[in-house]
Parts: sequence; structure tokens; C-alpha cells
Amino acid sequence: MGTQVIKFSESEIKKHQTNHEVSELRDPRYPLRLRFRAKRAKASWYVVRCRNSGSEWHKVGDWPHLKAKDVIASLSQLQAKIACETNLGMLEPGFQTVGEALQWYLLRSQSDTTITSSRRTTIKWAVTRHLIPLLGHIDVKDIDHAKLDELMFWPLQQQYELSTVRSLWGVLKQAFRRAQKLKHIELSPLGGFEFSDFIEAKIKPKPSELSGDQLDEVHAAAVNASVPARAMLLIMLLHGTRIGETRLAKWSQLCFDSRRWFIPEGVTKTKQALTLPLTEQAIHIFKQYRAWQKQNGYEGVFLFPNLRHRNAITSNRANQLIGEISLGEWTSHSIRKLARSTWMDLGIDYMVCEFLLNHAMNRLDQTYIHTFAEQQKQQALEKYHDWLRQNHAPLLSLLVTTTTLRSFLESKAREPTRSKG
Repeated sequence: MGTQVIKFSESEIKKHQTNHEVSELRDPRYPLRLRFRAKRAKASWYVVRCRNSGSEWHKVGDWPHLKAKDVIASLSQLQAKIACETNLGMLEPGFQTVGEALQWYLLRSQSDTTITSSRRTTIKWAVTRHLIPLLGHIDVKDIDHAKLDELMFWPLQQQYELSTVRSLWGVLKQAFRRAQKLKHIELSPLGGFEFSDFIEAKIKPKPSELSGDQLDEVHAAAVNASVPARAMLLIMLLHGTRIGETRLAKWSQLCFDSRRWFIPEGVTKTKQALTLPLTEQAIHIFKQYRAWQKQNGYEGVFLFPNLRHRNAITSNRANQLIGEISLGEWTSHSIRKLARSTWMDLGIDYMVCEFLLNHAMNRLDQTYIHTFAEQQKQQALEKYHDWLRQNHAPLLSLLVTTTTLRSFLESKAREPTRSKG
């Protein structure tokens, strides 16, 4: 058994994995050795350092869970630690088990103000309900494809949609990625692992649960809903805004003179501010709703106030408002999808749709948008609102009620604290 000279890559390593005449691989470009174990299912990575007319071999990880590209990318850091005679134990993970790493990430994320409350909720759900029960007992150094497939991917794909499995995978990868960046571990044990390593099927977008043909049914259900529920429905339907952007809106962010609605970056999912044009139809509905608020004793700053805590309603309460109309058949996101599909049916430019929805864009897209977007956005919403008025006029006349705002909100909106989402 001997040493084979190759250019390190996963394909080259696997090519020699079954060749029992080769026990070791090296690449003349790097001071690295990969030595196969007896059963050849795994191999050990070594950094070789010349010293005192000889060489020192320092193990830095195991293949295949530590891929060639990841070792090469971290090589300079590993060499620096070895050269400074850093304790070799520091090359090993700072967390013994996956559960320890996930608990650390969970605690950190719950006090991280740079992420939305909905994201914090997702992380907590993923870690406590799934990842720790499935993987928490595994030693970090023992993570490999086989264990992940057996303990996580295989059972999850039998119970949940693939999009849910991918979301859980994203939380797990982010936990170790963050731990590596903050130097709690030297190398992520998931470095180089991809979702497609375990599940090759493509995840198809969910079809919209709400179509334009159902808007008459939506109107019939909305007639019996509260005024705030009707207002939230109409505002989201007219503009395609997210529920978080809508529930946190303030009257000061609406300017009827300049016909603009400014949504600050602090409440958007993409952390990018958005300015939406206001059509005459939209202004009419906003003014109707504001007049109704004032008639019922509220002159505060929020479109959807929580009177008990003097701020905006929470995400849960906003979803409850939509639930008054949907009765669980569709969600707030279904309204957004309906707006988008209708825009496309009306021939509105794809990039204008993306900008109205405030989707994340690359620099080229942003440059394209800024050259003509403002006028195009105005024209797009005018066209869309004309379509709504021509085909679903009763829906746009929902804001009529005798219910008082204060009695409604104080009896039903008993909120804890305000959160972004």
C-alpha cells in the first residue's frame, strides 16, 4: 500500500477510495495528507509541518464529513494555530454534543434583535421540537451523512413536507455556521454538506390557496368580520404587503398629498425600506378606515392598534383578524400570492412585481428598477385597482360598521408585548 499523488477533490478521493493499493493521498499544492482507515469508509485529514529535519503530522478532521474544499479553505488558519504551538485540543469542536451547540444557538437567537420575532419563533420550534430530540445526543465529531440521513432526514421526510425538512436543515446549518464564525468551534461539522445530498427531489412552490375567482366568497365572509379585519384584508389585497408590514403601519407613514406609503426597513422582511404609490382607490379606503377609528374614539398613531399596550397588534392577533374572514381556508400569505398572480395576468412587468413585493434583489436588479420603477409602480397599481373595481366592486366597499373600535380591541386583542414580524 502506498501514496497516490492527486489534485484534491471529492471525485478524485472517491475514485481511489476502493483501491486498496492506495492508503494515502496527497496533493503537491498543499501540506495535506488524507489517510484511509482500514474499512475505507472514512479517512483522516492531516496537516504536515516540517520541523527539525523531520515532519509533524497534525490531525484536523475526518473525511467524508469534512470535505477537501473545506480543509483547503481553512488551511491557513490551521497552519497558524499549529505554528504558534496552539493546543491541539483547540482544533476540536468546543461543543461535545449537537444538543449543546443547538442550545447555545437557541439562547443566542432568542435575544438577537437583528432577526424578526417570527424567525425567532421558527428557530425555537425547530430546535426544541425537532433537532434536539433527533440529534441532540450525537457527538459533534461523529456527525456524518449516514447519521443525518438515518436520524433526521429519513424520519422527517415521512412526516412533513420537504419544504419543512429544508427549513429544519437550514436552522441546523446556521447554528454550526454561527458557532464557527464566533470561534466556538474551528470547523463546522456540516461544512460542504448540502440538502441535495440527502433529498434529490425538487421542492415545488405551494399553489395559491386563494384565487381571483374566490373573491366573491371572500366578500361574503368579510361582511360578518370586524372592521379591523376588513381593513387589513383590503390593505393587503390592494398592495400585496406582508402581514408584518401591514400590522405595524403608522398613519404618519401615509402621505395622501404625495400619494405615497413609506414602509421603513425596520419592519420589512428584507430589511429594505419600501415606498408604495397610493391610488385614489387606496386613499379612499384609508380615509374611510381613519374616519371610522376617530368616530370610535381612537386618534392614535397605528392603523391596527393594541389599545391595552398602546402599540401595534402582535403577529398572532393579526393572523386572527385574517382568520375571521378565511376561517382557516387560507392565510395572509395567500392574499399576497393572489395579488402577485393577478399582476402577472394583467401583464405587469416581472421586475415591477418583484419590487412591489419588496423581494430581495441583487445590485443589477436594483439598478434596473431605479431607472424607471416609480412611474411603473404607480401604473401597475392603477391597473390592478381598476381591475378590482370593475370585477369586485362590493369587496372595496366593506368598511361600514356600527361596532366600536375600543370595545372590539379591548375585548379581543389582549396582547402581551409588541414584536416585529
